[in-house]
Amino acid sequence: MEETEYIGKLERAGFTAIGVEPTRVYDFSEARAFLSAQGIDADAAAKQVQGRFMSAFVRATRPK
Repeated sequence: MEETEYIGKLERAGFTAIGVEPTRVYDFSEARAFLSAQGIDADAAAKQVQGRFMSAFVRATRPK
């Protein structure tokens, strides 16, 4: 899921003060195992995934 889409979902759920802090951006070779485990042809998706998989801390204030 794209970062902006994830933030949008949090906003629609009423969260505020949303922050996303990337902790690691994975290259294609690192993403290959994840993609293969999900049944995705990693080689076919190589150009689309390079640098687009990341781990992050997500912080937000929940609605009252």
